[in-house]
Amino acid sequence: MKKSPLFTILYSLVLIFIFGCAAQTKLADYQPKTADEEAVLDCMIKVNEAMAAEDVSKTLALHHDNAKIRISKGVSREQPLVSKQEFETYLREGGFKEMQLDIMKEVKVRDPVIVITGDSATIKGTSPATNVTIRHKWDLVKEKDKWLIIKADWWW
Repeated sequence: MKKSPLFTILYSLVLIFIFGCAAQTKLADYQPKTADEEAVLDCMIKVNEAMAAEDVSKTLALHHDNAKIRISKGVSREQPLVSKQEFETYLREGGFKEMQLDIMKEVKVRDPVIVITGDSATIKGTSPATNVTIRHKWDLVKEKDKWLIIKADWWW
C-alpha cells in the first residue's frame, strides 16, 4: 500500500515533535562538559538556592552590578527589564512570593544548553505554565573568576 505524501509529511512532523520534546532535560540534570560550564551551572544553582531561601543579599550577590532583570508582577509578560537596584526593591517588597519558578527543577533545556564565548555565557530554556510555555534566557559574565548574571529574561 502506497502512502500519500501528505501522510508522510504529517508522520514525520509528529516524530520530530515527539523526539524533540523527549530530548529536553531539566537544568538540574544538565551534565557540564567543561569547567566553565560547571561554574556557570553552579551560579544558577546558587541563585536558585538563594531565591528559594528568600535571601536578598545572596540573590543580589550573584547578579552583576549592571544586571537587567525581567521581574514578574502578576501575569503580564510586558514587564520591563529592571536594574539590580530596582530588583532589590522588588525582592525586599515580597517579590520572592511572586516568582514561583524553581529554576533548576522546572526549566527544561536542549543541547547545547550553555553557550560560552570568552567571558560571556548564555543559558536558554523553557518551563511549563498553564496553557503556555515560558522561554527563559540568562546571560552571564565572568568577572574576577566569578560568573554573574547580567541579564535574566523570560517571555511566552
